Amino acid sequence: MENFLFEFRQVYAVARDLNLSITRYTMSHIQRVMRVCRQSWEHMALVGRPGSGRTQCIRLATFALNGQTLSVYPDASSHETFERSWRSAVTRAVQLATSTNHPINVLMRLDFCQDQVKPEWLDMLKQWLQQPIASEMVTDEMIVSTGERIIEHEKMLSTAMQASNIRLPGQRSCRFLISETIHSSAALKKILSARVSDFVHFFFLIGSRAIRHLRWCTVDCYLLLGSKEKSEMCLRVLAESELSLPQRLSIFKLLERLCTIFMDNDAEASIALGRTTPPESRVHFLLCKTFVKAYLQEKRSIGRRKNILKCALGTIAKIIDLSCGDEDSVGSELMLQLDNTKMNLLALKSEYSFKVSSLERMRKDLHAKERDLEKIRRKRDELQQKINAVVSKSRNEYNTASEKLRSYTAADYRKLASLKKPMIGVRFTIEAVRCLVDPMFRPQRNSLDTWTTSQELLRSLFLQSVLATFDVDSVDEIAIQRLKRYLESREFKSTKVEVESDLAASICYWITCVADLVAANSIVRKEYEELKQVIMEMQTLEEELATLNDSIVSKSSEVTRTDEEISRSEQEVAANRRTLDHIQRGAQILRVTAANQMKWQEELDALSRVSDYVLGDSIFMAAFSVLICDRSTRIRRIVLSLWKQELTRERIMFTETICTSEFFVTRLLKNADATGRWPVLFGNTGSLVDTLRVLHPASVSVDVHANSWQSKELIEQTERALRTGTTLILHSIRSSPPVEWYPIISMDIEREFGAVHFYDRSFSISPDARLFFVASTPRTTFSAQFIHMTSTFVIDEVLDNQRLLQEAVQLTDHQRTENMRLLNLLSEHRAGEILDCQEIVEQISAAAS
Repeated sequence: MENFLFEFRQVYAVARDLNLSITRYTMSHIQRVMRVCRQSWEHMALVGRPGSGRTQCIRLATFALNGQTLSVYPDASSHETFERSWRSAVTRAVQLATSTNHPINVLMRLDFCQDQVKPEWLDMLKQWLQQPIASEMVTDEMIVSTGERIIEHEKMLSTAMQASNIRLPGQRSCRFLISETIHSSAALKKILSARVSDFVHFFFLIGSRAIRHLRWCTVDCYLLLGSKEKSEMCLRVLAESELSLPQRLSIFKLLERLCTIFMDNDAEASIALGRTTPPESRVHFLLCKTFVKAYLQEKRSIGRRKNILKCALGTIAKIIDLSCGDEDSVGSELMLQLDNTKMNLLALKSEYSFKVSSLERMRKDLHAKERDLEKIRRKRDELQQKINAVVSKSRNEYNTASEKLRSYTAADYRKLASLKKPMIGVRFTIEAVRCLVDPMFRPQRNSLDTWTTSQELLRSLFLQSVLATFDVDSVDEIAIQRLKRYLESREFKSTKVEVESDLAASICYWITCVADLVAANSIVRKEYEELKQVIMEMQTLEEELATLNDSIVSKSSEVTRTDEEISRSEQEVAANRRTLDHIQRGAQILRVTAANQMKWQEELDALSRVSDYVLGDSIFMAAFSVLICDRSTRIRRIVLSLWKQELTRERIMFTETICTSEFFVTRLLKNADATGRWPVLFGNTGSLVDTLRVLHPASVSVDVHANSWQSKELIEQTERALRTGTTLILHSIRSSPPVEWYPIISMDIEREFGAVHFYDRSFSISPDARLFFVASTPRTTFSAQFIHMTSTFVIDEVLDNQRLLQEAVQLTDHQRTENMRLLNLLSEHRAGEILDCQEIVEQISAAAS
């Protein structure tokens, strides 16, 4: 339940906080409410005094069950108005029952009108609750139109019930419905009535005298708390203050003594001028809760102020460090250095442009030479193809013959040399090959004589090595002319020579191939010469390209180095310019904030001292707002004087100048909002309205005496003000508002819609909305219920509005310093961020001026 209480405060940011502390006492009552919510046809009467915590327990229990709370403020002036009050709430509850499977708790507040309500009026409500008929509250058309939602939620309920297989006593057994049910109006009415019995529960807030009329309900009595239970509740509230346990105990006892002092000296309370006195436990609870709220608010406010001031002063100190000190000496040196760097940068950029243009020209030359080289290569390939077409066959035959010739071994050559008188074809073959490899060779007239020398050549293996490395392209036509007589001889045929020696036959065939190849080369001699010329041109161009490529790489390196030097110079220029800007901007900031720095340091020191007074000031604020804000000035002065003596005896420091009625009234009226009770002011109507207008300049005031509570204009104006967050002052009030106004007075926000119900309309209330009631008649003319739902202020002296305005300046964080805008700028931005941005510097200058 502690978690649920925390979650409630997070969800309902605009709604009234729960004045509840989770103790064994409250848990027992919350559990009873939750058990009633889980049973069908079950309702409860909560017996107790106003302020005993009944409403708070119901709200928290309903929130924990994810349910919805509807409030009924019955009008007991007649039977018709009473019936209309609860019928309106029941109608909305029946409408909600069509689309939810959670409890719908109707809170009926009878404790202020129980003596006017007749038993037969409650009997009519009893009869309907014990046998609810939904069609009596809503039309058949509405039931049929919501039939699909009803069927869907019944299915969900059946699924959940079957999954858990747990039913409390008296809880309805739910089954799945067939789809045709949606077309049956009678079936839908029956189902909706059963759902109303399941989920709609009435909780009656009554006094002890009305128990006899509600014996048909479960009764839960909220008895007055004992001393032990009261201490447990209050100490749990004080635990939120983050004070130590001894301090909490001391403060609780002190608050009790302050309450006792007030009761002993309050003549108005002692004679009980028709006032409903709340339970003592409620008074002590509100004292503790108000103290914790005031203490934490003031402590956090001072903490935020100190953090902002520290951040601002720290930022200024950092700005002094980053701005490099004296503006004149450092700035002139930097300006000179900046000018030199700029001149160097201009020279580098000029050099860079020249080198880049040279590099571009070299690249263009490179592209042109590459195109020329490509043309020459195509011409070379064409010539090569033309030559190959003529000599390829002869070349292939020669290669084949040479390959075969290289396959013979030295033994083959010696075998050939061993022939004493070979046939003429063999001798011609050896002579022909000697003519090819040795230009100085001259055959003798008798071939047998030549064979003798040839034998020696074959044995020496010289011929084998020469033939293996023979270059056929070096053979010219003159050499072929020397072979003419051999080639034309009929004996010089490889087929004939093969009969006597394979080696000789192979040499003979090789010589023939050489002669054929030389003859073919002579045909394309012109093309050969042209090819040689083309190859020479190509080699020259390739060398030029290689040289140009090297030059481009070297030039690119120079361009890169120059570019890096330019980057370094630009960074140096930027750094110098940034430093210069920092110096100038820092000097500008220091000039405009010089007057504020001392004030801020003084305020920071003062805040450190003020922290010692927060405890005492918060105790005074809690005691004033809970105990004496609705008492006369005379009683306040007496009680405040005695309270000061009590705190002095306890050695608790407080601020003497602000512990006055005027300051407390001003602060409470200035800080009034939707999370607390709306203030009702008693006193001089004209001066009170002027005071509220001083504290809330944008407020709107309405004379209720001239406009009836029921007038359409007043209702619309109230709705518009609460919706838009405007401060509304309703003055010249002579009577309590009708019960239709009570939902917005007590801030009964319905969870399903997040809105309040006001005269058959629902709307959300803005967190900035404020509502003040200024009465023009004594408090005895107003109902006890209206006084109970509001916060009463008695202001029976004329307040100095100018003084109030000066005191109001000190009430909120954003008004405590003359120039909060300047502080925010210095605390929200880092020093480096400020010095880097001229716009922020201009904003600081504008804020400082």
